[in-house]
Amino acid sequence: MYANPLSEIYIFSERLYEGKTIRCAPDLAIEAPWNPLQIICIEYERHQKKTTRYDDKWTAYEYDPNVSRVLYVVPNQILLDRLSRHVTEHFFRRTLGEAEFSIGFVTYDDLMSKGRDAKARCHFVGETYEIEVHHVLHQAEIDDGPLTRF
Repeated sequence: MYANPLSEIYIFSERLYEGKTIRCAPDLAIEAPWNPLQIICIEYERHQKKTTRYDDKWTAYEYDPNVSRVLYVVPNQILLDRLSRHVTEHFFRRTLGEAEFSIGFVTYDDLMSKGRDAKARCHFVGETYEIEVHHVLHQAEIDDGPLTRF
């Protein structure tokens, strides 16, 4: 087992999928402010990995009833675009389609320069929006706040 000691919450998602056990632990897990039983996983991605590795991790998160969102901080726009495309063209086409589950991406530079106002590209089943990071971390604001369809 492994976990990030900097994480507010320890989470270890595990799921049997297509004959294999998928395990993952996020770089950081925080309690969702709208529900203490829900978790937002934050991943810091320095390099692109094989798409099957992302699929496995995203599947484990989606199957975990405590995980509602995953936010990736990526080093550049190229990786953001690649992962974003993979989410829409592959992952959400074969997934469970959990309406409450979303995967978002924001570049490191954008996050450092704009802070909570940085725009994250967030994917829900069938929809993609650009949402400020502080809205991603607060459920009520996503439900009621301004969204820009991507």
